[in-house]
Amino acid sequence: SMYIFVFMWTPKLEKFYPDLPHGRVFGSFMACLMLGSASFPFLHSLRDNRTPALLRDMLVLGAASLGLASLPSANGPLTAACFFAFEVVCGLY
Repeated sequence: SMYIFVFMWTPKLEKFYPDLPHGRVFGSFMACLMLGSASFPFLHSLRDNRTPALLRDMLVLGAASLGLASLPSANGPLTAACFFAFEVVCGLY
């Protein structure tokens, strides 16, 4: 799913934002990735160090975020928020 996301985020967001600042969006994706990576130890300790439960929650959130973004009724802000959430999940993984 990550490879599909890499190639499809641009056309999906350009549909809503014709003058999309690609560099800023990509930078925001990288910040979300780092946010997920930095928050893993904290979230892992909240789950009493149960990695399978945290992994399940991450996979559900990742699937839900890409599923919501793929809906025809998804607007621009919702799609962008879903993409940012997916990047946080990728950082957690």
